[in-house]
Amino acid sequence: MRFKPVHENYNIRDLTASIEFYGKALGLQEVRRINADDGYFTNWKKEKSPNILTLILLADYLDVTIDHLAGRDC
Repeated sequence: MRFKPVHENYNIRDLTASIEFYGKALGLQEVRRINADDGYFTNWKKEKSPNILTLILLADYLDVTIDHLAGRDC
């Protein structure tokens, strides 16, 4: 079976830095943005590509730090 991802979702903490990275470094273009009281939802993609990257910034979680390597020797 062949798997081909068409959608990726990432929660972000800094919209400006994420736009800089995904837009300039990877050449993606923002194709949709929803501004809400509790954050932002943006879709990004390369021209002529069916793949979509969604970036979500939730204001309620800006103070939350997630360390997925905490307690591990790596």
